[in-house]
Amino acid sequence: SRNTKNPHNMYLLTMAELGLVGLFLLLYLFFLHFKTALKLKVSAHRDIMIVVGTAFFLLNFSDSYFLGHYTSFLYAFFVSVFYHQSN
Repeated sequence: SRNTKNPHNMYLLTMAELGLVGLFLLLYLFFLHFKTALKLKVSAHRDIMIVVGTAFFLLNFSDSYFLGHYTSFLYAFFVSVFYHQSN
C-alpha cells in the first residue's frame, strides 16, 4: 500500500495537521473574506469578491488549493486588488 500525504481536501488536511484551532482559523479567513466583501461600496467588486470567496471555499473541498503557490497567490491577488480598488 502507498502512503498519501494529501487527502485532496484542504479542511481535512488542516484538521489533521493543525487540529481544531487550525481549522477554525482557516474557516475564520473565509468568514472575514465574506464579511469584508459585503461591506464593499462598488457592487461589481462586491460580487467578484463573493464569487472568488465561494469558488475557493468550495474548491478546497476537492483539493488543497492554498498549498499551491499559484492558486494561493491568485486568491491573494484577487482579494487585494478588488478590496483596494473599492476603498
